Amino acid sequence: MTRNCLFFNSNRDPVKIEHLQGRAAGLKAALRLGFEAVKWGERVARHIRRSDGRWRLAVSTDFEQHRAAHPDVTDDLLAEAFERINVATAGREITEAVNLGRPLGVTSKVQTEPATPDASCLFAYRHGRRHPSRTIVGVEKPVTSRITIVAERGFGPCFVLRTAYLGEYAPPEPTSYRAIRRRGMRRAEALAFWCRHALVYDPVEFASAPFEATWAGIIGQIEADRMARKRQHISGPASATGAGLVPPRLAS
Repeated sequence: MTRNCLFFNSNRDPVKIEHLQGRAAGLKAALRLGFEAVKWGERVARHIRRSDGRWRLAVSTDFEQHRAAHPDVTDDLLAEAFERINVATAGREITEAVNLGRPLGVTSKVQTEPATPDASCLFAYRHGRRHPSRTIVGVEKPVTSRITIVAERGFGPCFVLRTAYLGEYAPPEPTSYRAIRRRGMRRAEALAFWCRHALVYDPVEFASAPFEATWAGIIGQIEADRMARKRQHISGPASATGAGLVPPRLAS
């Protein structure tokens, strides 16, 4: 009886072997992307690999949308910075501002006079962002040689990229609840930081004109909308939410 199974046939066809190995590698890659998507609740678009061929940085579709606010962050810069991070001892998270030793561009984040959550400040919507960011006008962006990478450990020798931007590390904005939870922070810590810092307004990076508001008003509106959605989910359609403390986002 002739065995046609590849693994029992003594006259193995090298072409078949190569074909099956290629299919197995493709299946393995697809499964890996699928597992990462299940874990992180999002789809992985591609991987950036280190020169050792082992460690990789998973770039999600969520980050691709998020990157609209950071157009200067290219895959080449991500690869160069990821190469310099000691991933073997990084633990479950990377939060590192990598100095590449040359001017990379300008950073939007600047220090401001301290403000209270109830103080009126300028805000604007950035591209790809659901909530407004504190901004400041009439200030030049400082030049930086650093790129910050924030990533979490995925499956195997992999980190899932959460955010990346030029300049020193900054905590999430107080409206980014998921990011705050991931970092194990309290909202008060993030709020305290962004009461002392702002982003320089740039019409290329922002999707709306600046408007006056307070952190307390913005956070309060977000909480009111969240509670309204929760009530709507429990009891069905409800009346319109909130009083509109934050102006609607303008088209880019």
